[in-house]
Amino acid sequence: MIHFGIIGCGAIAKRHANILASGTVPHACLAAVCDVNSERAQSFAANYQASAHDTALGMISDTAIDVVVVLTPSGHHAPLVTSLAGTVKAIVVEKPMALTWMMLTKLSLRAINTGRVSSS
Repeated sequence: MIHFGIIGCGAIAKRHANILASGTVPHACLAAVCDVNSERAQSFAANYQASAHDTALGMISDTAIDVVVVLTPSGHHAPLVTSLAGTVKAIVVEKPMALTWMMLTKLSLRAINTGRVSSS
């Protein structure tokens, strides 16, 4: 089983969580969620029988997480992914991956060095 962790429990996260919960993706499950709003994370997690975290580092410290899906507001994707790259097995980033050419370049270089970043 591939265990997914979602960072950011906004509207788009429900679509991702529902896909993971539906069995559409074989051998995948939602194991954890993270949001800066801990009440939102707790409520979201309860709907999917997942664990809830209020920091990304707290969630990825769980060794059971295989893939992190970054679903934060667009301006937060690149800095978050840059800091997480190399700490988990895989990172999926909701588009846009970055808002500026400079941030995209920094993220791309980090991806090349770690080999652990993809774009959805």
